[in-house]
Amino acid sequence: MENENMEKEIKAESAEQETSEELTPFEILDRFLDARTAKEKIEILNEHSSQIDERLIGNIEASLDLPGGNGTLWQRIEYVMYCLRTKSRFETDRLR
Repeated sequence: MENENMEKEIKAESAEQETSEELTPFEILDRFLDARTAKEKIEILNEHSSQIDERLIGNIEASLDLPGGNGTLWQRIEYVMYCLRTKSRFETDRLR
């Protein structure tokens, strides 16, 4: 019984460490590009918005074929998120 509680605590601690770890811009971009849906991409941007720099947002804009370089960093992040929210409205899971 005690071992089970210890295992649960260890798993909870490792999960907290994984979420609180700061990722490099390359790792954030890698996760962003690997995300399948626009909703997943929005979540990644929300989680790591404090770590996004000019170069990273430029790469994200390029991956989405968005015009880049206009406005402040925060305005650019908001514009990308706006485009992703719009895209997510039209995503569907049904087969075509």
